[in-house]
Amino acid sequence: MEHLPAVTKNRVTSHLRIAVAGFKNGRVAETSKARAAHWRHWRAYCQLVGLDPYLQRTDFKRASTFLWAFAASVRDGDYGRKKVKAATVSTALAAINTTILLDTNKAPLKVEGTKQFIPLLQQTLDGWSNEDGPVQKKMPVEVDVPEHLVKCAHQQETDEFTKAGADLVLIAFYFLLRVGEYTVKGTRNETKRTVQFRIKDVTLFQKDVGGRLKQVSRQVQP
Repeated sequence: MEHLPAVTKNRVTSHLRIAVAGFKNGRVAETSKARAAHWRHWRAYCQLVGLDPYLQRTDFKRASTFLWAFAASVRDGDYGRKKVKAATVSTALAAINTTILLDTNKAPLKVEGTKQFIPLLQQTLDGWSNEDGPVQKKMPVEVDVPEHLVKCAHQQETDEFTKAGADLVLIAFYFLLRVGEYTVKGTRNETKRTVQFRIKDVTLFQKDVGGRLKQVSRQVQP
């Protein structure tokens, strides 16, 4: 934008700030963090084998071969502590595809016009999914479990720290149902999205000698 007049440049810069804010608001923090990690792993792999990570100067056969090999390295646990399931590999490949798409407007890992990966990758993922077998479902924790925990913690013989811990367990249980339900948006935040629950969102109270509730200082050690 160096060729633009100062006034126009300032206006365009302001418009870009608004666009960046909208772009960031459209992403979930954890998803963005995971995508960045997968892209970092892919770049390192490309550096190892001498490949353009954006696959813009690479023929299809060579690109698909190294993508295939990278998928196997993810599957084998090269970027974690153990072998991972097909769904994790699919997430990694999708993250790479999205990053390339955002930067180049091309999606080299997907069949054009579909959500399917190129045949070599898709068939391999399907094969790994068959190896992984069906998802092992686990019994959910019903609400009576944390409620019973709170009831036990609020017996007369328990200390206040135990009671507070039980209360936080109950809050955490409902937090899992509605992420951000117990957090507050900024006054200028016009979106519906709240931030994830954090330690600083917790406020404890205790009664003073007159029986009135007072906020406990965050500097107090339990």
